[in-house]
Amino acid sequence: MNTITSKKAVLFATTAMAVLVAAGFGAAQDAIPVSGDQFGYGSRAVAETSFNVDLFGGGDENGGIYGGAPTITIPVGDKLGLQVDGIVGSAADESFFAGGAAQLFYRDPQQFLVGVAGGGYFVDSVQQFAVAAIAEYYLDNVTLEGLVGYQTGDVTDGAYGRAGLSIYANPNLRIGGGVSYSEENKLGGDVQVEALLTDIPGLALFATGVFDERGSMGVGGVRFYLNSGTGLMTSDRTKQAESPTLIGMHRNLGRPNFFVNGGAGFGLRQISLVAGALNGGQPFGDIHDPDTPVDPVAACGDGAICAVQDVLGNLTDNTVLQPLTDLVDTLLNPNDGALSALTGALDDLTSSSSGPLGAVTDLVNALVGTQDSALEPLISSLNQVLAGLTGGVPNADIASGLLGGLTGGLTGASTGTTSGGLIDVVQGTVDNLLGGTPLSAVGDLVTTLVDPQTGALAPLTGQLNDLTSVAGGPLAPVTQLVDGLVGAQNGALDPALDAVNHLLAGGTGSLGDGTAALSDVPVVGGILNGLVSGLGTSVTQPAGAGGGLIDVVQGTVGNLLGGTPLQPVAGLVDMLVDPQTGALAPLTGQLNDVTSVAGGGPLAPLTQVVDSLVGAQNGALDPVLDTVNDLLSGDLGGLGGAGGLGSLGGGTAALSDIPVLGDVLGGLLGGLGSSVGGSTGATGGLIDVVQGTVNNLLVGTPLEAVAGVVDTLVDPQTGALSPLTGQLNGLTSVAGGPLAPVTQLVDGLVGAQNGALDPVLDTVNGLLSGGLGGLGGLGGLGGLGGGTAALTDIPVVGGLLSGLLGGLQA
Repeated sequence: MNTITSKKAVLFATTAMAVLVAAGFGAAQDAIPVSGDQFGYGSRAVAETSFNVDLFGGGDENGGIYGGAPTITIPVGDKLGLQVDGIVGSAADESFFAGGAAQLFYRDPQQFLVGVAGGGYFVDSVQQFAVAAIAEYYLDNVTLEGLVGYQTGDVTDGAYGRAGLSIYANPNLRIGGGVSYSEENKLGGDVQVEALLTDIPGLALFATGVFDERGSMGVGGVRFYLNSGTGLMTSDRTKQAESPTLIGMHRNLGRPNFFVNGGAGFGLRQISLVAGALNGGQPFGDIHDPDTPVDPVAACGDGAICAVQDVLGNLTDNTVLQPLTDLVDTLLNPNDGALSALTGALDDLTSSSSGPLGAVTDLVNALVGTQDSALEPLISSLNQVLAGLTGGVPNADIASGLLGGLTGGLTGASTGTTSGGLIDVVQGTVDNLLGGTPLSAVGDLVTTLVDPQTGALAPLTGQLNDLTSVAGGPLAPVTQLVDGLVGAQNGALDPALDAVNHLLAGGTGSLGDGTAALSDVPVVGGILNGLVSGLGTSVTQPAGAGGGLIDVVQGTVGNLLGGTPLQPVAGLVDMLVDPQTGALAPLTGQLNDVTSVAGGGPLAPLTQVVDSLVGAQNGALDPVLDTVNDLLSGDLGGLGGAGGLGSLGGGTAALSDIPVLGDVLGGLLGGLGSSVGGSTGATGGLIDVVQGTVNNLLVGTPLEAVAGVVDTLVDPQTGALSPLTGQLNGLTSVAGGPLAPVTQLVDGLVGAQNGALDPVLDTVNGLLSGGLGGLGGLGGLGGLGGGTAALTDIPVVGGLLSGLLGGLQA
């Protein structure tokens, strides 16, 4: 709770306490035995038809509010009453509002009232409606009040309620208060005072204060009670003495107006907030000033999902990819996205203000957030690159083609020509991007790895290709979507891919002989120079690196891990990627040559950019890498004598012992019921946890075979990659590995026993397997097993995809 909210809470509590103490003192001085008969009303729910009129005025942070609220109450038999309420006025100094409501209730004037109420109002062109259950319980001179309802309309949808009490200090003085809740205003409160003037029959003065998280409102006015006992023509002293009292009229005639007595949840306070939002004030619910539209990403929240949406918006704003970002927002927005049931929960978990994993969001924002983050200049420069890579085609035309690929291409009129599956499209896209360029060998390597028939990963990619085949696979729409975006024939982004291919192949006329750098290319060169100029070097000037990109990567890994317990990992990286002697030298050697600074490789600027960021000499992030190296090696004397990881070899110290880093990790896992160094459900290493997580997610679903493929590849004992995964599993083993805290961290997040995200994984497993019958008959993905049903055949999901893709047919 922030400071302002705390002050409001203290003010409200103090005021309410003073009012209630005064009321109690007044009641003690003049206790009132209450019965309907003492006022001559008997036991009917509504003694007679009566009419009330409120004239009020006041204001809040949005400006002045004033108007009138008429009410008529009619008896319906002996035990029922019907009341019709109205309201009309002006709010935020300039917005006209009006509304109407009806209340039907059963009342025993000696004991209680129960009933239902419903109504609505409009402010300018905005409409909002509510229905509620109402109740009162009478204890001598105290009335307990309750209301629980639901509201919907242009402003907000959700439940709201109020609980309160009124104390009659004497028969003609009511002092009340209440606590209210709504999904937009959260917790709020109100204080009310009403006094019936005995010298003027039927005339009362009233005042109400309402408090909530957004501010406060105060209104006051006069209320006219018009019934048989309050006629102005019968105001002689004798008849005045026989005039009905305030408590008598409240329990035997009309109820409070539906709009005036709703607290912070519905009624006058909400009307003022809506009017303020329409006139340039703080947005409220779905309402904002039409002249200043609200960015849906900026209004999202403070969790990881919203942070990612913010980064995507910053990266793709005013580029050809902006419609794709809008689609992502439609799917993932934690407030109203199609997947909000899942993303909303994840966003709450990672809320930087209250979530147990808030540290994750803080880290993301520090790295890539739009406000002063470490990589914000890089993201802004990439945005400029994307804005420039249109192949000479206007952004509007490409965006139109993009949307066509997202919709028209998936309704039977595909913009691509593929007849295979997703892997086929990926291979074609890589070939379209890299074919005929110095990086064509990378394309060959991709084919060697992922080809569905002959690739090293064919057992996995072959199954995925069949699942996504447009010739009948249940996930064919995914392939059509991707093909509509990046297909080599008519994909929406094909002009951009062709432009990149042209640059890589030397299509400018200067890159082909390997003597010119990308910095010589108009627009792109200027952007790249601007990108690295702030880092102390220019693209056209040699950086600390004299070799290629692989050399810089090796140097960075060595700088990060050298002299630490993780130095063997650096050695393993060298064994794999060294351009001369590594296991992947046929690939990394070529990549090192085309990115070589000393050799004039066509992609030398890429090496210079990376070196300017993480190079061991003068890289912008070198101080960060040095600090991490010190943490790992235990050489941080300036930070209070951190012990680093030097002692982890024996398995006796945890990461939580390290100053700063330990605090961050401790805070990250504090809400998960385990410290970083504490015991979790894991008994093996990181690979064991990963296998368990994949099994927890996929076993018992049509995708169980994928879990089997993962085991075949990564199992530390028998997998195809066991020489690598076995070593990694040993390093991260909780039974003594130097990186055991990593396993404990991952297990605390996704472990199958007590992982923080285990409920999310179980929910996804239930969706895939069709085991969530409680979700309205969701059929899961059971139809995927036979390969004959499309996603559109799945209840709920099919409808969702049809709506998103313009009526997608199976």
